[in-house]
Amino acid sequence: MRRAMVGGVVLVLVSVLVVQAQPPERGKGGKGRRGPRGGFGMMMGRGGMSLEGLLRNEKVREELDLLEPQIEELKKLAESMRGQRPDFSRFREMSQEERRKAFEKMREEAAKRAKQMEAKIKEILLPEQWERLQQIRIQAMGIRALTDPDVQAKLKLTEEQVQKMRSAFEEVGRKMMELFRSGQRDKIASMREEMEKKLLGILTDEQKAAFEKLKGKKVDFELRPQFRRGGPGRRGGRGGEGRGRGR
Repeated sequence: MRRAMVGGVVLVLVSVLVVQAQPPERGKGGKGRRGPRGGFGMMMGRGGMSLEGLLRNEKVREELDLLEPQIEELKKLAESMRGQRPDFSRFREMSQEERRKAFEKMREEAAKRAKQMEAKIKEILLPEQWERLQQIRIQAMGIRALTDPDVQAKLKLTEEQVQKMRSAFEEVGRKMMELFRSGQRDKIASMREEMEKKLLGILTDEQKAAFEKLKGKKVDFELRPQFRRGGPGRRGGRGGEGRGRGR
């Protein structure tokens, strides 16, 4: 039963890579909504990348030059999502088909919440911070960024290319599930390399160059939780039209 559940979880993770979610509408930057005080919750971005994981990372915060009020608003926003995490407690009692349907429903609900969360996060960030965050997100996602409809549009992918990518992800996803079920998890890395090679092979040289440009300046970071009690290092507040850092 445990192995079946693991396979189901893998299926969800793979389906997140394949799903063609709509990008959130662009809006003007502004004040974010406030929620209960506390740590970060789960905020999944387009293509399966967690904005939570990015925004709680010290290197990313420094790159975005986040101000302390912004960090506090992001913490509160994330805490408001804590109660919306999926409940896996009933999965042991479900049949394989019931689990599949439940995971699909969870995926759809997660995609809807992610779209709402991205809009709220954009309200908290300045326009240039949001733009840089998108570049960093693409860096962090790597080849998976090609599943993002916004990225696909910017690269001007054809419908045929999109379909080929979807098929490639599904194929690799099935192989990854087989490796999990057979206990050959050490081969997952090679499967990722195979997936990257296949997807890049679908792009033209111009699209490959444009994809690299979307990543912006490279940032070396690891996606690890880094918010501590008392919050991260303090930053100075905004003054007029300028911004400054506190040390």
